Amino acid sequence: MSGHAGLGKVLSRWREGIVRVFDIVPAELLARPPRVGQPVMLGWVDIELREGQPVPPRREPNWQIGRLEEAADNYGQPALSVDDQLFRAILPGDAAPPLCLAGYHMSFLHGLLGGPWDLEPRRLCLYRTGQLFDLGAASGDFSLSGMARHFVPRPPIGWDAPLVVDRVNDAVTVLRGLLRISRLNMLVALSCTKFAPPPASEPFGRMPQWQAMPGADFHDYE
Repeated sequence: MSGHAGLGKVLSRWREGIVRVFDIVPAELLARPPRVGQPVMLGWVDIELREGQPVPPRREPNWQIGRLEEAADNYGQPALSVDDQLFRAILPGDAAPPLCLAGYHMSFLHGLLGGPWDLEPRRLCLYRTGQLFDLGAASGDFSLSGMARHFVPRPPIGWDAPLVVDRVNDAVTVLRGLLRISRLNMLVALSCTKFAPPPASEPFGRMPQWQAMPGADFHDYE
Protein backbone atom coordinates (compact mmCIF):
# COMPACT_ATOMS: atom_id res chain seq x y z
CA MET A 1 0.00 0.00 0.00
CA SER A 2 1.14 3.53 -0.60
CA GLY A 3 1.70 6.02 2.22
CA HIS A 4 -1.06 8.42 3.23
CA ALA A 5 -0.80 11.95 1.92
CA GLY A 6 1.63 14.08 3.88
CA LEU A 7 3.01 11.19 5.90
CA GLY A 8 5.56 9.67 3.54
CA LYS A 9 6.16 6.57 5.66
CA VAL A 10 5.03 2.98 5.25
CA LEU A 11 5.34 0.47 8.08
CA SER A 12 6.86 -2.66 6.60
CA ARG A 13 5.62 -6.08 7.63
CA TRP A 14 7.58 -7.24 10.67
CA ARG A 15 8.15 -10.99 10.97
CA GLU A 16 10.74 -11.00 13.75
CA GLY A 17 11.50 -8.80 16.72
CA ILE A 18 10.68 -8.08 20.35
CA VAL A 19 7.43 -6.55 21.57
CA ARG A 20 7.83 -5.23 25.12
CA VAL A 21 4.46 -5.36 26.87
CA PHE A 22 4.21 -3.13 29.94
CA ASP A 23 1.94 -1.30 32.35
CA ILE A 24 2.24 1.20 35.21
CA VAL A 25 -0.10 1.24 38.23
CA PRO A 26 -0.20 2.97 41.62
CA ALA A 27 1.66 1.03 44.31
CA GLU A 28 -1.04 1.87 46.85
CA LEU A 29 -4.74 2.66 46.82
CA LEU A 30 -5.25 6.27 45.80
CA ALA A 31 -7.26 8.32 48.27
CA ARG A 32 -6.50 11.42 46.20
CA PRO A 33 -5.19 12.20 42.71
CA PRO A 34 -1.61 11.09 41.97
CA ARG A 35 1.09 13.49 43.13
CA VAL A 36 4.84 14.01 43.05
CA GLY A 37 6.46 11.27 45.14
CA GLN A 38 3.55 8.84 44.65
CA PRO A 39 4.88 5.23 44.62
CA VAL A 40 4.11 3.39 41.38
CA MET A 41 4.79 -0.08 40.01
CA LEU A 42 6.12 -0.83 36.54
CA GLY A 43 5.67 -4.30 35.06
CA TRP A 44 6.94 -5.60 31.74
CA VAL A 45 7.69 -8.72 29.74
CA ASP A 46 9.23 -9.30 26.31
CA ILE A 47 7.29 -11.22 23.67
CA GLU A 48 9.37 -12.58 20.81
CA LEU A 49 7.88 -12.47 17.33
CA ARG A 50 8.79 -15.27 14.91
CA GLU A 51 7.31 -15.48 11.44
CA GLY A 52 4.84 -12.84 12.50
CA GLN A 53 3.49 -14.79 15.47
CA PRO A 54 4.29 -14.41 19.19
CA VAL A 55 6.32 -17.01 21.05
CA PRO A 56 5.06 -17.74 24.61
CA PRO A 57 7.16 -15.81 27.15
CA ARG A 58 9.73 -17.88 28.99
CA ARG A 59 9.25 -16.12 32.32
CA GLU A 60 6.76 -14.18 34.38
CA PRO A 61 6.71 -10.39 33.99
CA ASN A 62 9.39 -8.31 35.69
CA TRP A 63 8.24 -5.59 38.04
CA GLN A 64 9.83 -2.71 39.90
CA ILE A 65 8.71 0.05 42.26
CA GLY A 66 9.54 3.71 41.68
CA ARG A 67 7.97 7.13 42.14
CA LEU A 68 6.27 9.85 40.18
CA GLU A 69 8.16 13.08 39.62
CA GLU A 70 7.41 16.31 37.81
CA ALA A 71 8.98 16.99 34.44
CA ALA A 72 8.16 19.01 31.34
CA ASP A 73 6.04 17.26 28.74
CA ASN A 74 6.49 17.53 24.96
CA TYR A 75 4.83 20.96 25.08
CA GLY A 76 7.01 22.29 27.88
CA GLN A 77 4.23 22.04 30.46
CA PRO A 78 4.73 20.43 33.90
CA ALA A 79 3.46 16.87 34.04
CA LEU A 80 3.85 13.76 36.16
CA SER A 81 6.17 11.05 34.90
CA VAL A 82 7.97 8.07 36.36
CA ASP A 83 11.46 8.53 37.76
CA ASP A 84 14.51 7.87 35.62
CA GLN A 85 15.12 4.49 37.24
CA LEU A 86 11.80 3.16 35.93
CA PHE A 87 12.29 4.76 32.52
CA ARG A 88 15.67 3.04 32.19
CA ALA A 89 14.15 -0.25 33.34
CA ILE A 90 11.80 -0.26 30.36
CA LEU A 91 14.20 1.42 27.89
CA PRO A 92 17.77 0.84 29.11
CA GLY A 93 20.32 3.11 27.50
CA ASP A 94 22.91 0.34 27.09
CA ALA A 95 20.67 -2.05 25.13
CA ALA A 96 18.96 -1.96 21.75
CA PRO A 97 15.32 -0.84 22.03
CA PRO A 98 12.58 -3.35 21.29
CA LEU A 99 10.83 -3.27 17.95
CA CYS A 100 7.63 -2.15 19.65
CA LEU A 101 6.17 -1.15 23.02
CA ALA A 102 2.64 -2.36 23.71
CA GLY A 103 0.32 -1.17 26.48
CA TYR A 104 -3.37 -0.76 27.27
CA HIS A 105 -3.70 3.07 27.06
CA MET A 106 -0.53 3.79 25.13
CA SER A 107 -0.78 7.57 24.76
CA PHE A 108 -1.23 7.86 28.54
CA LEU A 109 1.61 5.43 29.26
CA HIS A 110 3.84 7.26 26.78
CA GLY A 111 3.29 10.51 28.67
CA LEU A 112 3.79 8.83 32.04
CA LEU A 113 7.11 7.35 30.94
CA GLY A 114 8.37 10.78 29.93
CA GLY A 115 11.80 10.99 28.37
CA PRO A 116 12.93 12.48 25.05
CA TRP A 117 11.68 9.76 22.74
CA ASP A 118 9.22 9.92 19.89
CA LEU A 119 8.89 7.37 17.07
CA GLU A 120 11.27 4.63 18.20
CA PRO A 121 10.36 2.14 19.42
CA ARG A 122 6.97 1.93 17.75
CA ARG A 123 3.92 2.01 20.00
CA LEU A 124 0.91 -0.32 19.99
CA CYS A 125 -2.23 0.70 21.89
CA LEU A 126 -4.18 -2.37 22.98
CA TYR A 127 -7.26 -0.33 23.93
CA ARG A 128 -7.63 1.41 20.57
CA THR A 129 -6.91 -1.66 18.47
CA GLY A 130 -9.09 -3.75 20.76
CA GLN A 131 -11.95 -1.33 20.13
CA LEU A 132 -11.43 -1.61 16.37
CA PHE A 133 -11.74 -5.39 16.59
CA ASP A 134 -14.71 -5.26 19.01
CA LEU A 135 -12.95 -6.78 22.01
CA GLY A 136 -15.24 -6.42 25.00
CA ALA A 137 -18.20 -5.40 22.84
CA ALA A 138 -20.28 -8.45 23.80
CA SER A 139 -19.99 -7.71 27.52
CA GLY A 140 -19.69 -3.94 27.23
CA ASP A 141 -16.50 -4.17 29.31
CA PHE A 142 -13.63 -2.34 27.59
CA SER A 143 -11.29 -2.48 30.57
CA LEU A 144 -8.01 -4.33 30.14
CA SER A 145 -9.34 -7.38 31.99
CA GLY A 146 -12.59 -7.21 29.99
CA MET A 147 -10.68 -7.30 26.71
CA ALA A 148 -8.54 -10.19 27.97
CA ARG A 149 -11.71 -12.17 28.80
CA HIS A 150 -12.68 -11.91 25.12
CA PHE A 151 -9.93 -14.46 24.47
CA VAL A 152 -9.72 -16.25 27.84
CA PRO A 153 -13.19 -16.22 29.47
CA ARG A 154 -11.89 -17.26 32.87
CA PRO A 155 -8.22 -16.31 33.11
CA PRO A 156 -6.28 -17.69 36.08
CA ILE A 157 -6.26 -15.37 39.08
CA GLY A 158 -2.82 -14.49 40.39
CA TRP A 159 -3.70 -14.23 44.06
CA ASP A 160 -0.08 -13.74 45.13
CA ALA A 161 1.03 -11.60 42.20
CA PRO A 162 1.17 -7.79 42.32
CA LEU A 163 -1.59 -6.03 40.40
CA VAL A 164 0.85 -4.85 37.74
CA VAL A 165 1.89 -8.46 36.99
CA ASP A 166 -1.74 -9.52 36.53
CA ARG A 167 -2.29 -6.55 34.22
CA VAL A 168 0.78 -7.31 32.12
CA ASN A 169 -0.42 -10.91 31.77
CA ASP A 170 -3.84 -9.59 30.67
CA ALA A 171 -2.10 -7.31 28.16
CA VAL A 172 -0.13 -10.27 26.78
CA THR A 173 -3.41 -12.20 26.38
CA VAL A 174 -4.89 -9.29 24.41
CA LEU A 175 -1.77 -8.88 22.27
CA ARG A 176 -1.59 -12.58 21.41
CA GLY A 177 -5.28 -12.56 20.51
CA LEU A 178 -4.91 -9.50 18.28
CA LEU A 179 -1.94 -11.06 16.50
CA ARG A 180 -4.17 -13.99 15.56
CA ILE A 181 -6.49 -11.47 13.89
CA SER A 182 -4.04 -9.02 12.35
CA ARG A 183 -0.37 -8.25 11.71
CA LEU A 184 1.84 -6.33 14.12
CA ASN A 185 2.60 -3.50 11.69
CA MET A 186 -1.12 -3.04 10.98
CA LEU A 187 -1.91 -2.93 14.72
CA VAL A 188 0.74 -0.24 15.21
CA ALA A 189 -0.59 1.69 12.22
CA LEU A 190 -4.11 1.65 13.68
CA SER A 191 -3.00 2.63 17.19
CA CYS A 192 -3.59 6.32 16.47
CA THR A 193 -7.34 5.81 15.87
CA LYS A 194 -9.31 8.20 18.06
CA PHE A 195 -11.83 6.76 20.52
CA ALA A 196 -13.52 7.83 23.73
CA PRO A 197 -11.17 7.36 26.72
CA PRO A 198 -10.90 3.96 28.41
CA PRO A 199 -13.01 3.32 31.54
CA ALA A 200 -12.27 5.63 34.46
CA SER A 201 -12.37 2.57 36.74
CA GLU A 202 -8.85 1.67 35.57
CA PRO A 203 -6.04 2.34 38.11
CA PHE A 204 -5.10 5.81 36.78
CA GLY A 205 -8.56 6.64 35.46
CA ARG A 206 -8.90 9.70 37.72
CA MET A 207 -5.92 11.52 36.23
CA PRO A 208 -6.84 14.29 33.75
CA GLN A 209 -4.28 12.88 31.29
CA TRP A 210 -6.28 9.63 31.20
CA GLN A 211 -9.05 11.45 29.36
CA ALA A 212 -6.73 12.70 26.61
CA MET A 213 -7.04 10.58 23.47
CA PRO A 214 -5.05 12.40 20.79
CA GLY A 215 -5.57 11.10 17.28
CA ALA A 216 -3.30 11.34 14.27
CA ASP A 217 -3.09 10.38 10.63
CA PHE A 218 -2.69 6.68 10.07
CA HIS A 219 0.68 5.29 9.27
CA ASP A 220 0.24 3.10 6.23
CA TYR A 221 1.36 -0.52 6.17
CA GLU A 222 2.31 -3.19 3.68
